[in-house]
Amino acid sequence: MDTQIVRLTKAARRVSTPLIHIKTPDQAATIKTLSEALVNGKVPALLTWDCIRGVNWINEPGMSVCWQVLLKKGRTTPRADELAGAQRDLAEQTSILPAALEAAQGFPEDTVLFVQNAHLFWEDKHVLQAAWNLRDTFKKDFRTLVLLTGTGATLPPELRDALPLSEELPTLDELETIVKEQFEAAHMADDPELRTKAVDAICGLPAFSAEQVVAMSFVRRDGKITLDTDGLWQRKREQIEQTPGLSVWKGDESFATLGGLDNIKQFSLDLVNGQDPPRVIVFMDEISR
Repeated sequence: MDTQIVRLTKAARRVSTPLIHIKTPDQAATIKTLSEALVNGKVPALLTWDCIRGVNWINEPGMSVCWQVLLKKGRTTPRADELAGAQRDLAEQTSILPAALEAAQGFPEDTVLFVQNAHLFWEDKHVLQAAWNLRDTFKKDFRTLVLLTGTGATLPPELRDALPLSEELPTLDELETIVKEQFEAAHMADDPELRTKAVDAICGLPAFSAEQVVAMSFVRRDGKITLDTDGLWQRKREQIEQTPGLSVWKGDESFATLGGLDNIKQFSLDLVNGQDPPRVIVFMDEISR
């Protein structure tokens, strides 16, 4: 999928940008998208890190790096029955991020290491120093450290040399594709009108969350499987309200209960019933410094 994040990451890789910071609402989806997109011609070694599993491989060249560089097994290739043990050993040796970043100094050229939830470790001076130490060495031979965070994270000044990128939420077309795929998975005939209502209901959710709430909202009515759009909206409201300070207004007020202001009411009704109506209305209350 040729998204903006894919194009920008490829461009950064072409000029050997060593440090990249990506804000994303779905880190796993971003890793999957970029891993597929970066395989073009020469296949780079792709690795990922988290604080439980340590460094792990994404593709076969990444497995060779783990086996030969991190586990120091020489030039041999692991047998299938050795892989589970290798992953346990990697977890023991590389689950501490500074140690994993220090070991990354020995990675071969064209290696990409994705660090998940990097913002949770920025308070540690050892993490900051170990990441910064990779800047010049990675720049020499197209190695890349990709720091993945949530959308609200801010880079510390010590890592200001990292290229900042942002992964956007799914577009309406991408959400429509998700809904279609869920229709097929539920063995339900495609319904364009219902599909449009479903896209409206899940607009603003990350791809993984959107897929999950659609999958959970199928019901059987009169012997047929259909999609409960009211259930979609409810699950979306629950997702939104997990963010402190955000809520979805559930009042039943209408213009009929509001006296006067006829021009404003008519303008608002024309707007929401027009050819290109808004999909969301944001109410900001008591904003002060």
